Amino acid sequence: MFLRQTFKRPHRLQLLTVTFLFLTSCVSRSAQIGEGIQPKFLAINPSRILAVPLFVVPDPAQKASVDLIAFETDKISTLIETEVLKDFSNQPSVNGVSFNRVRQLVGSDSKLFQQMSAELNDASKKISSSDPKDKLDLTEQCLKRKTVLEYYSFCLKDKKSWKENLNALSAKVLNADTALLVLLNSLEKGSIKDKYLIKASVTVVLVDTNSGALIWGKQAVKSIPGKSAQQAFSSWTELFAPLFDDEFWREFPGRKMDLPVTK
Repeated sequence: MFLRQTFKRPHRLQLLTVTFLFLTSCVSRSAQIGEGIQPKFLAINPSRILAVPLFVVPDPAQKASVDLIAFETDKISTLIETEVLKDFSNQPSVNGVSFNRVRQLVGSDSKLFQQMSAELNDASKKISSSDPKDKLDLTEQCLKRKTVLEYYSFCLKDKKSWKENLNALSAKVLNADTALLVLLNSLEKGSIKDKYLIKASVTVVLVDTNSGALIWGKQAVKSIPGKSAQQAFSSWTELFAPLFDDEFWREFPGRKMDLPVTK
């Protein structure tokens, strides 16, 4: 039941002020993308998730770098994909297609992954470009992005070519309605005063393969010191294995968390 209330007509200036503040509030909130499940997808339960092979996308919101020598030598792509898949074992409510199966279905000679990688990095290159013409292709929200999730939402998801690539990928992989994208944003090795350190940043997003919309997303940055007595770097497994924990996957659609047993 609605209750009727009588209000005095507000002064025109007050009305304009309230309207302006309301619109400003809406704009500021819409320009921020939080981690976890996105509000309009709270009730979603994907029928099939395809796991897209890892992409290297240096964080466009930070001065990040990826050590390509370490990436290739230490087989980082395989390591991260393996750790991600481990976290979806014994998850009956999540119906997914593994990274390697997706590779098989798409085909090793397909240019689709190359096109998607180019799309993911295109806006990032334009953001850091010194040529003002490059920035003309980018929206104001894209230029002001502060996280990788905002980079995806404001610089990429609405591009026609990006949606077409997602549609094509879905068509090749059992018409999957969602795609899990793993983006390596930084990978660094270094030493300071004989202290060895490895550092990495990874963003994982779940997106709609039809609209490109961001459904769920999470970014994590982790660094660990090396073994000082041996003056050696820690292994990348020691870094990535604990990075993908239950907290990382919180609110992921359909995934059950390992909760502690209470007595």
